[in-house]
Amino acid sequence: MKVAVFANSDWNLYNYRRPLISVLLKKGYEVLALAPGCAYREDIEQLGCSFIEIKNIARKGTNPLKDLRLILEIANIYREQRIDLVLCFTIKPNIYGAFASVFSSTKTISTITGLGYSFLKGGVISSISNLLYKWAFKLSDSVVFQNRDDLELFIGMGIVNRKKTKLIRGSGINVNHFKSSLEVSKDSFELLFVGRLLFDKGVIELLEAFSIVHKSYDKVRLTLLGAIDKGNPASISEEVIKKYDLDYIRFVGHQSDVKFFIETADAVILPSYREGLPRVLLEAMSMSKPIIATDVAGCREVVRHNYNGYLVESQNADSLKDGIIRMIELDFTERLRMGEIGREMVEMYFSDDVVTKSVLELVENTI
Repeated sequence: MKVAVFANSDWNLYNYRRPLISVLLKKGYEVLALAPGCAYREDIEQLGCSFIEIKNIARKGTNPLKDLRLILEIANIYREQRIDLVLCFTIKPNIYGAFASVFSSTKTISTITGLGYSFLKGGVISSISNLLYKWAFKLSDSVVFQNRDDLELFIGMGIVNRKKTKLIRGSGINVNHFKSSLEVSKDSFELLFVGRLLFDKGVIELLEAFSIVHKSYDKVRLTLLGAIDKGNPASISEEVIKKYDLDYIRFVGHQSDVKFFIETADAVILPSYREGLPRVLLEAMSMSKPIIATDVAGCREVVRHNYNGYLVESQNADSLKDGIIRMIELDFTERLRMGEIGREMVEMYFSDDVVTKSVLELVENTI
């Protein structure tokens, strides 16, 4: 049986779907990786699967003519490669991967990894996106959600039939890799944000809140790890970053070694407006770090308030400030205990083994 794994970039496939690809190969499936870009092609092929670059997928925007070419391109791959099942991740693969199945006998499993800017913004773009989702999910054999809030929202809006849905929390964390024995200093406090520098990641609220916090706690530092996403309409400008580029706030851009920064931090923060299932928080938990996040879909799926971290109000710099101060003032041994609870949660619910087992069961029930 031939199974394809389809995402919006080869980087996504290699960094997030590698454990799934490996498990499918071990189970005897022939695996084909589909994605635009080819920077990670050799790395993906070294796993033991084939790779086909998708040519007609645009990261942003909707051009009907190009989208039609994309559907036909995917449909041709389905037919020529005789793919039995495709696992789709991210928005465009979910939608157009399902549309392409009309022209073949290929079955599809779509996975909602996050709702994205178009959904959050509302208006015409959101309405079009919801309509495309609804059409696509009529064709999908199953639709996987990473948090219950998104699942119930889509059902309530009539976008998907409950009978087709499945809840699988995340893409899995390698708990052997994301593990730390390094003890951070008790004399200072390092707070870490990891993510694209977007308005809907709560970056502005974080900068405002931390600037206030620093007036009373001069030994605290904030590190923001992530790139300016110029192609994203929610991207924060370089002018804003320059305004907050202070000695106690440092921007380090995109970094390949996220683990090092998590390991040296005292706590990890994500003040997002909405998430699928925030991988950075799970990586931080796996490395026994306490976390601060907003009380929104996705984030509240992984934060147990007062146990492994704190939940604060979304889009509220004042609430965020209070959460940061509470973490700073928390007894050092209590922060360590929070980290231990987080590690236990990842091992029990969010590890590679747990997640890939659930996906594999769904694959076997679909084919």
